[in-house]
Amino acid sequence: MIEPVNVKLFDISEIGEDFIVLTDVVMSVRITFADRGPDNPDLTLSTTKELEAAFFKHIKGKIGLQQPILPMRKLQTYQIFIDFWVNDFGMVRAVPFPFSVSKIEIAAIKQAAV
Repeated sequence: MIEPVNVKLFDISEIGEDFIVLTDVVMSVRITFADRGPDNPDLTLSTTKELEAAFFKHIKGKIGLQQPILPMRKLQTYQIFIDFWVNDFGMVRAVPFPFSVSKIEIAAIKQAAV
């Protein structure tokens, strides 16, 4: 049985050559991709960090990250949730896609004074 995970939803605010920036009202998350290859044996398909980032250019809607979202500075496979739907029982389901990631940076978004 697949264990349920807590996913936080974001909008794509920037797509760079080898990174994406995701934002919501309180935080910004920059995910820098890495080339897939022998350094990352979890992923069998070889591709480049530029193609990993380009994958998001045609994505419409929200992107999900599993919580807690923590900064990271090492090569690893990271699951990014892209496809969402509500099943017959009213539960939201999401499909995780594996990406080769070298770094995750998190920043708080400053709220304007009211």
